[in-house]
Amino acid sequence: MVVKKIFLKMITVVFVLALGAHILGPQAEAGTSLKTEPSAAPLNPKALAVVKIMGSGFQAEDRVEITMVKANKGKDVNVAFAEADSSGKFETKMNILSILQGIFNFRFKKGKPTPDPNNPPIPPGKYTLKASSWDSKAEASCVFEITVPPKKK
Repeated sequence: MVVKKIFLKMITVVFVLALGAHILGPQAEAGTSLKTEPSAAPLNPKALAVVKIMGSGFQAEDRVEITMVKANKGKDVNVAFAEADSSGKFETKMNILSILQGIFNFRFKKGKPTPDPNNPPIPPGKYTLKASSWDSKAEASCVFEITVPPKKK
């Protein structure tokens, strides 16, 4: 009798797990990818604004938020948003407002971006970009480097 109860509980657990996997669908996270083009850019708003961010392996029409993980004094910086197409791919660029406020710490005075003397831009270095779906558990990440801007002549 005890063996029968244990067997029934095991069958129930397997059934619930299988049903949950069927309802949730395939986990896109295992096959997701994220990359930038180029893989590095100078610390310059115009240069960062043209960086392409491309992802794949997400679910169709996933809404995706892209952040630089712990980039600004240990806090994540939102740099872009995207919506995956029907094949789970997306392509976007960094948002200029996010660049100015999150990376350069500019504040707006009378509608104009103004550097904050007490809050300098994030330093050049390698940062993790993370794409996270709002609609599924899918995530992907890559390394993106912000380089020292070239010296003005």
